[in-house]
Amino acid sequence: MCLIVFAHYTHPKYPFILLANRDEYYERPTQQLGFWETEADLIGGRDLRAGGTWLAMNRLGAFAAVTNVRMSIVQPHAKSRGSLTIDFLKSPQTSEAYMQKLLNQRRMYNGYNLLTRKKDTLFHFNNQVGIINQVSPGIHGLCNASLNTSWPKLEALKERFKLTIEKEFDKEELLNLMMDKHTFKDELLPDTGITQEMERALSSIFIEMPTYGTRSTALIIIDNHNVIDLTEITHFPKQKDNRKHVIFKMS
Repeated sequence: MCLIVFAHYTHPKYPFILLANRDEYYERPTQQLGFWETEADLIGGRDLRAGGTWLAMNRLGAFAAVTNVRMSIVQPHAKSRGSLTIDFLKSPQTSEAYMQKLLNQRRMYNGYNLLTRKKDTLFHFNNQVGIINQVSPGIHGLCNASLNTSWPKLEALKERFKLTIEKEFDKEELLNLMMDKHTFKDELLPDTGITQEMERALSSIFIEMPTYGTRSTALIIIDNHNVIDLTEITHFPKQKDNRKHVIFKMS
């Protein structure tokens, strides 16, 4: 998962609204959003290579998502970051207690951000920085650096997201925010240690490259009665029928 924007206690009807794009190599095998056979309380997509997930929830409404940190040193034998989301959702610990444990394990994984929600509180942890943050009410974004790092696509998405939820909106309108393929000028882009051509290709909200790109788009809406509406669009860029919707509702 590489791009997330969310509203935490800013909307009168919906205390939590989240949009997320997962960017990955097209050849990496993936299971679409659904309840897991082996973990009946969990709903999410699944990375069929490493066994974890980039975004998931449980039936109690707890949530977890992970993004990678682009500027970190890659360890080829590090533990899978996708296991963090599952471990959190299966743990009885609070977000803060779980992340406190991760402080002592931060070198076991390649760079990541972990965003969690349990009992109406949101926490964020970046293992490169090593600081646990309780997320304040507001509109926030997470990409491949840290929480609210000012990258062009994240700033643009946060502003459009804010304007959209300030008025009457529907789910399709929100999901469409994540489909923008516009890239930004070179002088606006961060320097994350990759080529300028790659920085440019990865600067769009929706990424579409020959072998890598946006594989899925997720939307989570939780209302004041704790009714959860979870939608995922899976993208198949090389197929004629290139989108598939899955919708779940839980209360």
